[in-house]
Amino acid sequence: MPPEGEFHVYYNSEVGDYLRALLGDRSKIRETHPIPLPNNSEPIPDLAIAQPLGSVYLQHHPYPNNIFWLIEFSSTTLDKDLNEKKLPIAKRYH
Repeated sequence: MPPEGEFHVYYNSEVGDYLRALLGDRSKIRETHPIPLPNNSEPIPDLAIAQPLGSVYLQHHPYPNNIFWLIEFSSTTLDKDLNEKKLPIAKRYH
C-alpha cells in the first residue's frame, strides 16, 4: 500500500474526532486497527465504530459482531475498495 496522503489522513482524523464527540462513551472509535475474520484475514478499515468493551480488547480485537459500522476513505483506490477488498467480507457475511 502506498503511504496515506494528506487528504486521507486529514479526513480520517476529523471524522474520528467528530464521531468520538457525537457518540461519547456509547461506542469505541478505532482508527486503522485490524478486525479478525473467520477466514484468517484481518482487514484494517480506516475507522470502525465498535462496542465499547473496554479491557476486553486487551484479549482480542473487536470481532465482526462487535462492529456497528466500518468506514473506508477512498479516492484513488475506490474501485479496489468497492470490489476487491469488499468481496471476501461480502461472501462471508451476506
